[in-house]
Amino acid sequence: FRDAHHIVGRVVRIAGSEKLAAHQISVRHVSEAAKDILGHAPDFDPGKIAMALDPEMVLESRIDTGSPSRADTTTLRRDAGAQLQADQAQFQ
Repeated sequence: FRDAHHIVGRVVRIAGSEKLAAHQISVRHVSEAAKDILGHAPDFDPGKIAMALDPEMVLESRIDTGSPSRADTTTLRRDAGAQLQADQAQFQ
């Protein structure tokens, strides 16, 4: 867990030094960071790394109530919109 956080921090520093946007981070950057932190580059699954770097996939993987998944945020927006309309009607 701690190593993972150090690796992510190193990826962010690499991306910053290379002036990369988040969507430009690749498996190569994660492997380079892991090698810097662990002393070797683990055999990462490129597909899993790509999924972990994809904001849409990360959001969709959050399935707990109140999570930022598309389904939950759609429900929250709908409920908030209905409440806003009710509140506005009360003051008109």
